[in-house]
Formats: sequence, C-alpha cells, structure tokens
Amino acid sequence: MKHLPALIVVLFLLLSAGCAVDPGAPSETAPGEFQTVQGLLQAAADTNNASLRAEYQLEAAKRLQDKGDYPSARQLLDSMQTDDLGRAPGRIYRWIQARDIVNRGSREDAEELAGRISPDLVSRLPSDERKRAVRDLAGLYELADQPLKTFRVLMNGYAVIDESEWQPYNQRVWEALKSIPDDSLSNEASRASDANPQGWLELALSLRATDRFAIEPRAEAIRQWQKNWDSHPGARALPDELSIIATLPEQRPERIALTLPLSGALSGPGKAVREGFLAAFYEDLGNDPQTAITLTIHDTNKGGFSRIYADLLEADPDLVVGPLRKESLAGLNNQTRMPIPVLALNYVPFEGPMPEQLYQFGLASEDEVRQIATRLHNKDHRNALVFAPAGDWGSRMIEAFESAHEKTDDARMIRAVRYDEGENLNRVVADGFSINSSRQRANQLMRDTGATMQYEPRRRQDIDAIVLLAAPEQARQFNPLFAFYYGGDLPVYGTSLLYHGTPDPSRDSDLDGIAFTDIPWILDSEQTLRPQLGKLFPSLGERYDRLFALGVDSYYLASRLPVLEQVEGYQMKGRTGTLRMAPDGAIRRHQIWARFEKGRPRLLDDSSPELRGGTQ
Repeated sequence: MKHLPALIVVLFLLLSAGCAVDPGAPSETAPGEFQTVQGLLQAAADTNNASLRAEYQLEAAKRLQDKGDYPSARQLLDSMQTDDLGRAPGRIYRWIQARDIVNRGSREDAEELAGRISPDLVSRLPSDERKRAVRDLAGLYELADQPLKTFRVLMNGYAVIDESEWQPYNQRVWEALKSIPDDSLSNEASRASDANPQGWLELALSLRATDRFAIEPRAEAIRQWQKNWDSHPGARALPDELSIIATLPEQRPERIALTLPLSGALSGPGKAVREGFLAAFYEDLGNDPQTAITLTIHDTNKGGFSRIYADLLEADPDLVVGPLRKESLAGLNNQTRMPIPVLALNYVPFEGPMPEQLYQFGLASEDEVRQIATRLHNKDHRNALVFAPAGDWGSRMIEAFESAHEKTDDARMIRAVRYDEGENLNRVVADGFSINSSRQRANQLMRDTGATMQYEPRRRQDIDAIVLLAAPEQARQFNPLFAFYYGGDLPVYGTSLLYHGTPDPSRDSDLDGIAFTDIPWILDSEQTLRPQLGKLFPSLGERYDRLFALGVDSYYLASRLPVLEQVEGYQMKGRTGTLRMAPDGAIRRHQIWARFEKGRPRLLDDSSPELRGGTQ
C-alpha cells in the first residue's frame, strides 16, 4: 500500500527516540483510546480501513503538535493520502494544517489555505475541539491579513469560551474590526443576524461615523453603545483601547504650553509648527465645541527651553509641547521624571533610561529608512545597494538602515556608496555597479591573450534592490544612470527627501519607477488643512510644508498620550503617518508609499509590485 512507507518512516523516527507502542491495542480501537502517538501510528499502519487510518493519523498529528513537535506532525500530514478523505476528517486535516502554518508564521501558506477554508469550519468540528480551533483559525486569518474572516471566526468563539476570558478575547475581536474596510464592514452589518456580531458591528460603524480626532463624540458613542448593549460580551468586558477612549475627555490636558523657536535662525520651522498646531486646535474646536483648552505660546529663542520649563513649574500646565531643537532636549539627561509631562518635537538618544513623562515625536528620517528596510524584507530583497550622501546625515541613515536589517532573521547584505555634492554621479554609479571593474577585467584579458575582442560591461549581479537617499536634483540624475549601467531591472526605493511635495511632471519624469515613502499630508489628496495653511502662509508652506503636519499631529497627540502609552499596539492615524508609542515613550511613524509614474507620485499599497518605469 502506498501510504505504508511514509508512515513507517515517521513511526521509525519516533520509535528510534526510545518511545514505546501501546501493547496489545486492538486494531479497531477508537483514536481517543490510545495512550501514545506511537500506538496510533502503529494502528494506522496495521489497519486496512482507510477511514479509520486517517482518524489515527490525524489524532497522532494533533498530539504531536500539542507536544510542540510540529516537524514530525508536518511529516505525518504530508504522508497522508488526502484525496479520499471524508468530510469530517477533511475538516480536521485543514484545522491541523492551520495550526502548523500559524506555528511557522508563513504568510504565503496562510494566504493559500485561507482561500480554501471557511470561517464556519469551526462550527463543523467536534464540539470539544472548537475552543482551540477558534484560536488557531483566527490566527491563520490574521496571518493572511484577512480581518473580516478573522472576525467571523471569533464570533463562533463566544459559545465555547468562559466569561473570564472575554477581556483578551474582545481585544482580539476589536483589532480585527479596526482593520476591516468600510464597505466590507457595512455589508457585514447588513447580513449579521446574531446579537454578538450585530453589537460589535454597530459599535465599529458608529465610531467610524465620528471624526477620528473628536474626543468627546467618540467617548460618548462608546458610552451610549454600552448602555444600549449592556448584556453584550463587548460591553461587559470593553477592550482596553475603548475603555481609555471613553475616559479621554476627563484625561485630556486642559492647559498646554507650546514652546517653539519663534525668532532667530529656526523661526521659520518654529512658526510652521505653531500654525499647524493652531489649525488643529481650531479644527478640533469645530468638531467638538466642548473643547476647553487654554493654550500659551513661548519663544524658546528668548531664554531657552530649560528656563521656560522652570518658569512653567509655577504655572503648572498639564502638558508642555516642545522644544523643537535637539540641543534643548539634551539638557534633560539628568532627569528621572519630568514634573510636567513633555511632548518633545525631536529625538535625542539618552545614555540611560528616558525620563518618565517625556515623550519624543518628530519627522525623523530614521523612521523612513527603517520603513524602507521593512519593505525590502517584505518584498524578499536580500542584497541592497545604498546610495547616500557624504556627511553626518548620510552616515546616520546607513547606520539606521543596517540596524533595522539586523533585527530580521535573514542574512542580508548591504553595501553603501557615498557621494559628495557636485561629484560626477556617472562615476559614482559606475563604481557602485562595479562597471569599471568589469572593464578592467576585460582589458586585462585582452592584454594577457593579445587578442582583440568585443565585450559588453556587466554590472555586479549580487544586488537585487537600490536604496537612493538623494534630493530631487541628484535623484533625477541618478535614476537614468541606473538604467544606463544595466540596472534598469532593479527596484529603486527612496525617502521623502527626493520629492519636494508638489507635482512637477516635466522634471520628475526622470524619477519614474522609484517607490518612495512620504507622509499622508503630502501624498493624500483628501487632506483639508494643507491647502488652507498653504494659502494663509505661502512662504512657510513652500519651505516647511511637512512641519505644518508635525504641528497638527502634535496637537492631537497631546490628548491621546494616555491611550498610546497604556494600550500596547494602539495606533493613531495622523497627518504624518500612522503613529504608535514605543516602550521608551518615543512616537514612531509609519508613512505611506507612492511610486513616480509620468512624473507624478501614485499611491501604492503593500501588495503593489515594485516595477521600474520602463517595465510596467
């Protein structure tokens, strides 16, 4: 029989580890009556009943997984003849497959299996297995990034979980709901018939109907939902995030001191941040007339931040926003806890622990470089060639890029090519691609042989992606040179540095094919405050457009620090990106992606292929 050799291999592996087989077990014994995996495998090898054999094998694979021996379980699953599996064994087989995939963390396999099974699989499994199956199948759909199916699976779980488990379970439900697109959420609400999904969907839709920055309306929506659905599992064990949002009106700062350089060399950036902050303040007041915030503004160029902060101790505001200069932050090294919470608008490394109640937020280029490293990892680019300017900024970017790569499990190669302003970029690219080395090898070969030959230079073949850290003026020269030197097939990634922020198709057509990351303020055409501020302050907008967005987000962050700090994984969608708080109080940003096409940036998503302009 074809199945016997593979079964015997698995059985041999287990027996060779010193395990014993159940003595004298009848050949038709029910799977659950066997005490050992080895007994199940021996019975599977002995029986001629194909259906019973499958039951033995599946029970053995499940027990192996329970013991943490996923490789042996996978080998056993691979040995099975699945074409003739009945419906019930087939369902168990797919569940055990899902457990294996979640254990391995394989997104590709998760996507494939998720497309072949239904969330209703849970309800068709034996009743004593459904609790575990809910956890495993939800994990499969989470790994496959299918939040709607995750939600549907989790709705099956309330019948089998205890009320004591509702809190973490509801948190998982809410995470799935937050990721479901609006249209899918509305469609799901229209088809829901059971109270549990109906309640959750009503809550999610009511919160999406309110402005995401309006604190009081969102808090009231949650409180009203709890009142209307007082016996709902979600209302009785509200997810942490919703519990904090419901109390944010009581926690929001009522007195804020904004400390920025409004005179001197940095007055331009300081004023741009101030105008963004004030624009958000008035926007918030329009969305929520109950907003009651007293704002004072202080020029850090007159007296310095340390002196201003000391004076503020007497006024005792609820929050200080600023300073903007790194040097002003460096003076806080000797603090263990800030008497008044500070939301600083820059980042500075601390040798020891960061002072308590100090939060750092800014437009750090390191965030963008880390995001490029993540995208390279997700697109399976293993060997990157980084073109970075000479000087301190370029060195910091390379260091951040290498540090981000070190956190992945893959062995990846990064090679940096540095260039100076005004340098011959033709030579920089040729050297980076090892074109000159190729020519030298050919010339040496002709000298050695005395023969004249024709050859075509080749670029180095050990790179599969380019990271370009350059301003638009340099990038418009670099990109055509990549194609000229036989690198037209390589995807090119860049930061917001290479885009001025306003479409310029006639000049930026030389950037076609480059994928780059930037803030929603620049790439999202639905931003409403940006054109208003640009019209009111044209000179500031031309030079410091992105700092308007920093000011806007710093205002909204001020009221959301509690939820960012207390709810692990909580994210705020802002004008500078999706924001989350790291354990040390630093706010990290995740920007959005675009690619130049016909000189204009076109938005990308994570599934978009990385194609060069000439190959689309």
